[in-house]
Amino acid sequence: MTRAAGRLLRGDMAGAIDYHPLVLLLLVLAVAGGVWYVGYRRQRWRPLSSQRLNLGLVAVGAAFLSVWLARLASGTLPVV
Repeated sequence: MTRAAGRLLRGDMAGAIDYHPLVLLLLVLAVAGGVWYVGYRRQRWRPLSSQRLNLGLVAVGAAFLSVWLARLASGTLPVV
């Protein structure tokens, strides 16, 4: 994921997606988290409920595990 994020920061979208297909999800989550944090700090928004936060974390974890297993099964994991 680190190599994919590095490629994304350099503007190489195709290279980033080759390293990890969910790098764009990570970008979206980072931006959404930043927006929520700013809104929360300015006391405009309520804190997230533990149930919703846990559900979101489990969903993202399942997505990452699914991609890893699919790439392992197909032999498309990038070389370390």
